[in-house]
Amino acid sequence: MAQKIIIIDDDMLTRVSTADLIKSWGYEVETAASCQEGLKLLHDAVPDVAIIDLRLPDGDGMDLLSVIREQHPEVDAIILTGHASIDSAIEAIKKGAENYLEKPSDPNRLFVTLKKIAEKKDMRSEIVTLRRQLQKMGAFGALIGKSKPMQKLYSLIERVSGSDVPVFITGESGSGKELVAQTIHSLSKRRRERFVAINCGAVPPTLIENELFGHERGAFTGADQRQPGYFEMADGGSIFLDEITEMPPDLQVKLLRVLEQNKFRRIGGRQEIEIDVRVI
Repeated sequence: MAQKIIIIDDDMLTRVSTADLIKSWGYEVETAASCQEGLKLLHDAVPDVAIIDLRLPDGDGMDLLSVIREQHPEVDAIILTGHASIDSAIEAIKKGAENYLEKPSDPNRLFVTLKKIAEKKDMRSEIVTLRRQLQKMGAFGALIGKSKPMQKLYSLIERVSGSDVPVFITGESGSGKELVAQTIHSLSKRRRERFVAINCGAVPPTLIENELFGHERGAFTGADQRQPGYFEMADGGSIFLDEITEMPPDLQVKLLRVLEQNKFRRIGGRQEIEIDVRVI
């Protein structure tokens, strides 16, 4: 079955010519001239690939990329722009774009990019099939069990591991919450980065903020040098906050800001530090 591609670009000439070119390679193509039209196409029938213009009449292509990656992580994206810059290219790749192409796009580069995406999707499909076979045999990551509750747990883990949203795991003490968190991390796109775990209930309330966010030199007596916290250590990867309900309420407010904005300040610091961490 041919892969489906949507092109979201307000320039009619680029939109039509790119669509015709991609169709000649055997792909199914639909087009949209705005963010709103593009989101409607995504809602009606999720494509394999979205090619997005950086500047659109009703929004920013980079913001649209973020929405697509959040709502449809299975959709690969390519940014297309007539206003290329190193900063926007870096931002696009950090937000999950497969490639960043300058207008007028080089047909060879576009062809190779789409081919690589198709090969990756085939590989991911094979991996999913293998995982499901292992599930039936009672093994999933570091978890073992063939019962119906375990099979349900495997399905939930598989569902959330493909996205980047924060995950809240509930369960009695000793029920294996950290093992579930490790499995989510190991199946996610962050699996090659660090998995950092901290038991919030085991750290004294007076020290937990320093452990999570670190401190600047001179922030308090004995702070002879800058010390990064667990969030910085987990940058690019995942952080598991065990027994999070034991965290002091005022610190939970600071944590909420990290979840919403991916930013924080070290103790004694004025500079905001931006991080890319999946919180479990």
